[in-house]
Amino acid sequence: MKELKFQKPNTRVEEISKDGNKATYVITP
Repeated sequence: MKELKFQKPNTRVEEISKDGNKATYVITP
């Protein structure tokens, strides 16, 4: 899981990777 330092705690981030799959990251404090 990559670091998302710019995100607020408890934030869910969705990103589309190169292969077209959607990855969801849940950031916790």
